[in-house]
Amino acid sequence: MKKIILLFILIFFNTYLFAGKNTVPTLTDILSIEKIDFYSGLGITAISSRDSKTSMDIFHIHGNQDRLGDITLLIGDNLNEYVAFEFRYIRALQDEHRVEMSDISFFLKPQYRFKEDWTIYGLLGFGYVSLDAVNGNVANYNDTSFQFGGGITYDIIENIILFFDYIDLLSDANGLYWTGDKKVNVDGFTAGIIYKF
Repeated sequence: MKKIILLFILIFFNTYLFAGKNTVPTLTDILSIEKIDFYSGLGITAISSRDSKTSMDIFHIHGNQDRLGDITLLIGDNLNEYVAFEFRYIRALQDEHRVEMSDISFFLKPQYRFKEDWTIYGLLGFGYVSLDAVNGNVANYNDTSFQFGGGITYDIIENIILFFDYIDLLSDANGLYWTGDKKVNVDGFTAGIIYKF
């Protein structure tokens, strides 16, 4: 599933990266810092935590998966129209009574506006993930790992933006999962709103 999502993101970026633009951005354009352009946001995240042999399925109950309803808080700074830095905090609000999760992430966010109100973006960074068991289950994972994702935004009005993205928080991570497996995957989808200051 992850390979399909990653392939979709790469094809999407490749297809629409320069749609509607007459010029290709130069390295100077991408690396320049134009101004401080802070934003913050709030999202609801559907997380799948599971042993690494099980595929993600947010919509169905599986024996080796715990679906989590999380809240995501984010703050970021658009360095220019192509690059942003973003901090995210994710905390479980609802679980299937097996594990609780929290995550703190820092991302480099390459982005590209391909229509007047639409922007696609990637997320590349690292984060600290904590999985703890609940209701007598045994689980223990607390570590920093590489994280990635991608998404799309739509500008409702000048300072209000809707966003939707996929994020991979853990892939084949070593730890102890409640099923007894030693490898853990955690990823999910987030939908939310951003306010630009």
